[in-house]
Amino acid sequence: MRVGNFLFLLLIIFFSYSCAPQCNQWKLAVIKADCPSAIYTKVYLSPFNTFNGLEAVFSSSNGHFNLYLNAFTLFFPFYGCDEEHSEVIITIEEEKFSLIAERLQGGQSLKMPNEAIPLIAKALLEKKSAEITVGRFHTILIYENFEKTFRSLRECAVII
Repeated sequence: MRVGNFLFLLLIIFFSYSCAPQCNQWKLAVIKADCPSAIYTKVYLSPFNTFNGLEAVFSSSNGHFNLYLNAFTLFFPFYGCDEEHSEVIITIEEEKFSLIAERLQGGQSLKMPNEAIPLIAKALLEKKSAEITVGRFHTILIYENFEKTFRSLRECAVII
């Protein structure tokens, strides 16, 4: 009987931790290589909800900055009849921006246009959240911890 109670208690603890909300924050990842131009650095925010959430990834490789959005279920919608692009709506405070992003092979990643990088980074650095919607997918990019990780991304890019 005691073993059964112990297992029941472990099960309750497991479920309480697995159902607890995630403390989401920006993370930095560096993939090093022997050749400095092959170093890949990214700052990313995982989705709060993998069903209809988005992962945002600022990346730096070979001196080029990019911003990607990734979905983990289904595909990003087409922009009208254009299968190679999707419309992205970015809301910062009360202002909305409509941008057209390139759908990458597989349809679950978008490469954002270059003007999206300073638009979103500036808002987050000014401690403003940015809301992003692509069809059924939605996320809120939080500004907490962004400045520190983004600064690390830029420092790694300068080293290259």
